[in-house]
Amino acid sequence: MFEGPAAHTVRMTIEPAADATSNFASTGLPNELVERLAARGISIPTPVQLAVIPLALAGGDILAQARTGSGKTLAFLLPLAARIQAGELKRAWVVCPTRELAQQCAREARTLLGEQGCAVCVGGVPAFQQVRELRANPPIVVGTPGRLCDHLHHGHLKPDAEILVLDEADQMLDLGFKDELDTLVKDLGADVGRWLFSATFPPHVQEVVSRWLEQPKIVRLDTQQGASHVPQKVVVVRKGQELAALSRLIQALEPGRALTFVRTREQVEEVVQALAREGVEAAGISGDLTQDARERVLGRFRDGKLAVLVGTDVAARGIDVPGVTHVFNLGLPPSAESYTHRVGRTARAGAAGEAWTVVCQLDRSRFLRQASTARCRPEEVPLPTGAAIVDARRVRLARRVEETLGEGLGLPPSFRALMDAHGAEAVLAALVHRLVPDAPPERPVVPPQQMMRATPGGTGGSSEGVSLYIGVGLMDGITPASLIAMLCRSTGITGHQIGRLRVFDRHTIVAVADSAAPVILGQALHHRGRAVPVRLDEPIGAPSRERPRVGGQVRANRPPYRPSK
Repeated sequence: MFEGPAAHTVRMTIEPAADATSNFASTGLPNELVERLAARGISIPTPVQLAVIPLALAGGDILAQARTGSGKTLAFLLPLAARIQAGELKRAWVVCPTRELAQQCAREARTLLGEQGCAVCVGGVPAFQQVRELRANPPIVVGTPGRLCDHLHHGHLKPDAEILVLDEADQMLDLGFKDELDTLVKDLGADVGRWLFSATFPPHVQEVVSRWLEQPKIVRLDTQQGASHVPQKVVVVRKGQELAALSRLIQALEPGRALTFVRTREQVEEVVQALAREGVEAAGISGDLTQDARERVLGRFRDGKLAVLVGTDVAARGIDVPGVTHVFNLGLPPSAESYTHRVGRTARAGAAGEAWTVVCQLDRSRFLRQASTARCRPEEVPLPTGAAIVDARRVRLARRVEETLGEGLGLPPSFRALMDAHGAEAVLAALVHRLVPDAPPERPVVPPQQMMRATPGGTGGSSEGVSLYIGVGLMDGITPASLIAMLCRSTGITGHQIGRLRVFDRHTIVAVADSAAPVILGQALHHRGRAVPVRLDEPIGAPSRERPRVGGQVRANRPPYRPSK
């Protein structure tokens, strides 16, 4: 249907950067919207926006296919806002596959039209607030297919939309929303304009779309390039060493904001704990989280308070956080299409970013075939050594110092005396080695299941280890992963020197190796700007003063620390 003479087809190819001579005024948008975008620092439209906005302002059905991160959300919201402000359009529905994507779209719509310009209807939250928003008759209603159908069924939502936007249609069909989408299309009738946006256009999507759209104007951009615009690298390791290799990679790269993809829910927690043992705080998202907990984790990631977010493909659907600098794949992705979607989460809208994949030797050939199918050629590189990690950290430290130079900072008297006694170069070298110590002797990468049983160097004395009281707990926002990360980062101990954790409301009891206890006790710990008290607790096995409350977080899979013999 789409290739026939009745279809109006617009074909474009995304270039590395948008044409600097293009601007939003050339798309036909009113000056008010153009000025509002310019105030936000948005002046040059992306190729999909440049192609779609004039067609959307003219009316009719639209099929737009462009890769993830190409700017599709503004491509449909800007013409909707323009037509609403001009009085040409009273109501539009935008249907999204997930809560996160719907909420993100609604935030953008309210930026263009004000707080009363959009209602959000998504599952997982009470419906009464949504009913109040719908009664105010907002011009745009954004929601997920199931909740929109519920509101239609109960009469809270009237089928009076003049434009129906189906965002990420391929994802919605993959998630099983075909019946709900058929209901929404049918209830609105044949006279409604339908705009469909999708990153892919497989046969099962073509089949249902051919019934939804009538003589659509087609925009297809970058359909052959996939995720080839993203720099990609692959590290091949022995079987069982993938997780430890991923941990080392993240330490070496120190990403500002990274998405890490795994295959199963169980792997989410494994990765979070493995990174915590290396002093890297990460958080996972999976179907086990409540909606409130999921939104808290995503909020921290979005605000830059959390550098690494770990999840499966399903759990991460609809997460569209700007500024993702790195994407990591642990193991073989499920398919070439999945790999493309994962990699497309970084280097979006012209921003910098890169993707790394860690696979075992047995999966190397299959991964390279996947990448070839996705029209990508990842570079195979070796795993960074401990010395390379230290060098990278010292380079980053030098950059931060250079950025601080010339700010009128005075040298403390204590350091001036040191410099007079030993010379500036010797003092600077000692300071650098204090801040970023030399790498320990290189040792084989140990699989995480063996790391839990490894004997820490220098452990002697009691086979029971030492039990410590640490004065932060659940009420302070502490999780097992964040506490381990804090201990490793602040004291320099390693994660395999930490045993069982029992997190209470206001404190945590942790078992550590004999050699780690004096290091922790002699170090000032801080959490969120306040000092954290640390002292010896009762011997391991003695009755605790407080039982963990229901819902408390206990590392049940970590036994009390027992050095192996």
